[in-house]
Amino acid sequence: MTLRRCPMTIDWCGHVAVEAGRHLADLLANRPRQEYSVPTTSLDGSLYHVIRIPLTTYYPATPPIPAWLHARYQLLSSYRPRKLPMNDQQLDEMMKRVFGFRQALNNKSMEGSLKLSCRRELVTPFIALMRKTASSSLFSPDVQGMTLLHHACIHNRQMILSILFGQKPNLNVRRTEINPRSTQLTGFNDIPDDDLFIERTGATPPLHFAARCGALECVTALLASKVNPMVSDARNHSAIHHACATGHTAIVRSLLRRPPNLLEMPATGGDNVTPLLAAASNGALQTLKFLLKCGATITACDVNNDGPIQRAELKYHTDFIG
Repeated sequence: MTLRRCPMTIDWCGHVAVEAGRHLADLLANRPRQEYSVPTTSLDGSLYHVIRIPLTTYYPATPPIPAWLHARYQLLSSYRPRKLPMNDQQLDEMMKRVFGFRQALNNKSMEGSLKLSCRRELVTPFIALMRKTASSSLFSPDVQGMTLLHHACIHNRQMILSILFGQKPNLNVRRTEINPRSTQLTGFNDIPDDDLFIERTGATPPLHFAARCGALECVTALLASKVNPMVSDARNHSAIHHACATGHTAIVRSLLRRPPNLLEMPATGGDNVTPLLAAASNGALQTLKFLLKCGATITACDVNNDGPIQRAELKYHTDFIG
């Protein structure tokens, strides 16, 4: 709500501040209660709740000003951990109990243990292992060419993602180029080989993996952290193309709520498909209906001049024609 700086508005603000301050003083003078009433004030025919909390500039002075803010900082500093949450023996026992003896033994390295903890969202072991790892090697790619950000987005581990955000990583980091045989030799082959999902040429950011796997919480966290939604992968597809191709309407809605407008964004440099064409090609009927409701152009065509119906017919999605 924006108020114009006129004499009437200034008088109203002063009156509201006095009344709210008087109400706060009355509450502090009486005995504490379980519930408190919040005063209301009228402005332009509408009622608003008003709470006045007097604040002063915080400086390291004696005594601290204000005292409640200094007490909050002291309490937060006391919560800061001064030792590792788990020691090595506890980490080994938990890994064997959760993943089994064989898998825990095969991934006994720091990189393998971090990856397993990230996939299963074991927060305490992940923090303990992260503190033992240098910040320069924490986001180094593994044999699959993916970092911990990619693994957290694939498995929708929002808590792990929030911990990684505290290390200030590059949120648009791309999957590096890998050797296709390396995943077979190391045993990390439990991720689908869909040609639109994981390109062997790499260049796939974490947002694309989250959109493809339906990780709505991770997509929301990445967008809130100012990730670039227009970044494209090796096939020149953005995150909204991946979400439309897999039929994750909730993720499409989340991407369309934030600028810039991605409704008609083409895959430049590739087949020039729009999100509507990507949904039609993969049989995502509900997502296609949602895009049409948002105003997507139904006459859009790709580089081969194929529209939604033609692309649906090429993939044998006959339910679109009816």
